[in-house]
Amino acid sequence: MGNEVSATVGHDSSTNDLQGVQTFVYPTKDELFRKVYVGEWVDGKRHGKGTLEWRNGAVYQGQWDSDTLCGIGSFHLPTSGVQYEGEFLDNQFHGAGVLTWKDNGRQYNGSWHEGKHHGYGTLKYDNNDSRQRIFYKGEWKHGKRHGYGIMKWRSGAQYEGNWTRGQRDGSGKQTFCNGDIHVGKWKGASRHGPGCRYLINGDKMFGTWKNDKKHGLFEYRYAHGRVEARLYVDGKLSPEPIAQEVPSLQVLAIEAIARKKNIATEAETLCPPDLAEAIKRRREHENSKGLVNRLLKNILAST
Repeated sequence: MGNEVSATVGHDSSTNDLQGVQTFVYPTKDELFRKVYVGEWVDGKRHGKGTLEWRNGAVYQGQWDSDTLCGIGSFHLPTSGVQYEGEFLDNQFHGAGVLTWKDNGRQYNGSWHEGKHHGYGTLKYDNNDSRQRIFYKGEWKHGKRHGYGIMKWRSGAQYEGNWTRGQRDGSGKQTFCNGDIHVGKWKGASRHGPGCRYLINGDKMFGTWKNDKKHGLFEYRYAHGRVEARLYVDGKLSPEPIAQEVPSLQVLAIEAIARKKNIATEAETLCPPDLAEAIKRRREHENSKGLVNRLLKNILAST
């Protein structure tokens, strides 16, 4: 947008003698579609404060330096609902400024460099964004998300971490719409490298991801304390036998109690808080497993 402004400001040799505050009406057939300038002149150049109107309704109001937009100003293009308020340099958005697309609610508020988002800024996406993004808040470089930043989606998902040339890259934390959290390494917008998945039920998975898929040896730690080794190949659980850690007596006791509904309910009341929580988590796991088994049984019976 800053470059578009640059292409339409121009200089006219017929203004060479103008000084002070003057009004200049451009010819009807002006190639840059300028209509009128009202403001300060120095040696025939727009310099100081002034307002330039174009025939398409666009208006710039603010500071000038030798015929270029330079300093604090505002640019408004009614036909597209675009409005910018902030700093300019050499006819481009440069410095701190706010660009708003009034027709769809999109807005960028932050630093600019030669017409591009650069530095720290917040981009609020339009109401009908095809990727359902709400906003990105963080660092930019040459118009792309680059550095540390936070992205949030309408689904409730959120990513907080490093970006490279517009993509999640490096260390980051992704909160998924179901409440699960992934903390680890990213590459090219995909989970890639060591990481940990924190499940909403309290379970945890530690391992390595490759191109957004689980790949290699994983440690699955249940919320009640049992630890299970799992081997994944390109996102699929391998049937290959793996040596497992021997569960403690406490883990075995929790699992036994959780399988008995009446005992589990009483135990959750009588046991210390941490142990009661472990029993509750395991009982929820048993209940969900039983529900899945019943659903599968019903499906098989109907075939």
